[in-house]
Amino acid sequence: MSEVGFKLTDKTIVLAGPFGLLMQNLATLLANCGADVALLTDDHKSAQRICQNIMDMREVSEMFGRAAAIEAKFHDENAIAQSLSRSAEAFGGADIYIDTQLFGLKIPFFADKNAGPATTRTAIEASFLEAFETLRTMTQAASAFVKTRTRGRVLYIFNELDAFAAKKVESSVFAQFNDYVKKVAQELSASQTAVNALAIGVNEEYLLSRFPKLASIQRAHQELQKTLPHARLVDYADISNIVAFLASHSSNGISGQILHVNHALAI
Repeated sequence: MSEVGFKLTDKTIVLAGPFGLLMQNLATLLANCGADVALLTDDHKSAQRICQNIMDMREVSEMFGRAAAIEAKFHDENAIAQSLSRSAEAFGGADIYIDTQLFGLKIPFFADKNAGPATTRTAIEASFLEAFETLRTMTQAASAFVKTRTRGRVLYIFNELDAFAAKKVESSVFAQFNDYVKKVAQELSASQTAVNALAIGVNEEYLLSRFPKLASIQRAHQELQKTLPHARLVDYADISNIVAFLASHSSNGISGQILHVNHALAI
């Protein structure tokens, strides 16, 4: 693993959302920075394997933080609160809450021409609003923990091309999300808790889920470039390093922002 510039040895992080390459890379790098990381996710068994890998690395180097996998229960408000509490209490609280619910959407990049824009917009909004409702409930539960810590953090991660797809069919759901980020940032500013979001450009998980019939990441990327010729693949290491920066004290002055990690992708 490459040299990590940010030290998070005094931080405990709850990382919530669907399990995949993003969560795996985030958990590993944040633990490499010294943070204790609780993974709250749907694929509990896969998350446990990653946590065991992190704990094995901790045996080699004490600079690594600890890791624990917590089974996600997102079906109602009480279950969400209980799951979040278990995650936060795994290491004695939570300084940072990272939510990837919106990263797990299944919004297709290409609108369904057979269904028409109105039907496509309805499907996009249904997918978004279900995840957004969970995100808001999780945020409310998590803020009770992070706002009591010194310079807490809340961070949301989503696919920028999902926002682009919604905009193409004249849906305002991501504009509502942008307003929500600013609103939560203002509400938590008195406790010096920073709230931001990362809009991630083209990434492997996005390509695999949006172009499932293609045999490889390279072919899926080439298919996307027919519409977005300048679309470059965003490396998970780049995403993780930016997350580490936002989790560190170096980012104290940044809050209420949507930051774009997309290699200058113009959409």
